[in-house]
Amino acid sequence: MSTKLSSFTLGGGGGMSPRLRRRLLRVCLQLPTWVLVLTCATVARAEPAITPGLWTASPLRSDWNIGDWGAACGPRPSGGNEAGGSVTIAVQGNELTLNGLGRSFATTQCWEQYPGLSRVSHSSGPTSWRTACKTSAADARQASLITNLSGSGSRLNFDETGQYQFVIKGQNCTASVRRTRTFTRVDPAAAAPAASAAEKPKSARCERVGLPERLEVRPSRKLMRPGERFTFRANVVDRSSAFRARTSTSS
Repeated sequence: MSTKLSSFTLGGGGGMSPRLRRRLLRVCLQLPTWVLVLTCATVARAEPAITPGLWTASPLRSDWNIGDWGAACGPRPSGGNEAGGSVTIAVQGNELTLNGLGRSFATTQCWEQYPGLSRVSHSSGPTSWRTACKTSAADARQASLITNLSGSGSRLNFDETGQYQFVIKGQNCTASVRRTRTFTRVDPAAAAPAASAAEKPKSARCERVGLPERLEVRPSRKLMRPGERFTFRANVVDRSSAFRARTSTSS
């Protein structure tokens, strides 16, 4: 029986001390293969089963559920939907980093950037990541978030739930939201032709430069007092007006 162990590493280990990890490694290396798989895998940490590279994000959907919400609470929560687009996913240890859509996001974070939120717990595995965030107990506006990502290969699912509660003028204000979106990996073979097609063709107007036809100075008029300095911009234009040699001069 052949056993592949390349997908496991003894790095990390949560709160395990480096000395304990070294001792476990020495013990594991002395065990038979089948015992090694069953025993040592419990202290190993698997790499994420997500392929790094260019991905496409679907639009972010936000579904709100309003609980107690009186007039004193103000406008009812709504919105939060966002357009999709391209993101780049990188693997860093056991976590993922997503860059794109106007921001950088890691699987160690909650997606919503609510004021006063702090991470209270986090767990990760080869195919799933879970992060919980919460405002402090002293905060008048209580909020708690749970951000889940799961997937493998070329698909990654995002699911975040949020709970909000506060009191204004004796009125209890409660609401909850669920945000979902899907990430799909872009096939590198398909991405290369698309990138080439997106390149703008070079203009052939300036391949041949004609003789200078006129000199354009901007601005054409400028009121100046004695001792003042000002920079004029000049363009040398050929007969076809295709070639412009730009320069500047100060007076």
